[in-house]
Amino acid sequence: DLKPIEQQEKPKGEVKDLQLIRSGNFGRFIGLLKNTGNSPFSGNKLFINLKDKKNSFLDTVLCFTDKPVYPQEEVSFACILSNFPSEYGSHEIFFEPESRFYGNFTPFKIVSEKFKNDSGALEGFSLSGILKNDTEYNITYPKVILNLFDQNKKFVGGAIGFGNQTRLAPG
Repeated sequence: DLKPIEQQEKPKGEVKDLQLIRSGNFGRFIGLLKNTGNSPFSGNKLFINLKDKKNSFLDTVLCFTDKPVYPQEEVSFACILSNFPSEYGSHEIFFEPESRFYGNFTPFKIVSEKFKNDSGALEGFSLSGILKNDTEYNITYPKVILNLFDQNKKFVGGAIGFGNQTRLAPG
């Protein structure tokens, strides 16, 4: 589904708190996109070019956000590469905010939430709570995006989960 965002001006944004997380052959860049303008944008034109220690091109990784980035908002993004080059030395970022978001996005309210250490959960943490649909139509597969920050408000990671109901009715 295509849900266009009405463009008021050329979107402006910046990449913040970029980090590389590596484990074996797997590599993942995470960070935040900050909207510094007055027009919402999609983060689907964020690319990271990987280079070796001699500054030669190795590969390109495409990054994505899970929702549009509204003015003055910060939204997490992730770029995943399953065969991360062992000869990686550096990277360069190419980001062009785009005024369209591909998909449907409907905000809902989080009525309550509980985030805790949970040794039985993936990565050792769990998030539970109650979502409320304040719209007049059904929300299917409600997705929750969790961003984690350290005490200095630096982005350190994130997770995505879904409600335990596939359809969230109005109210």
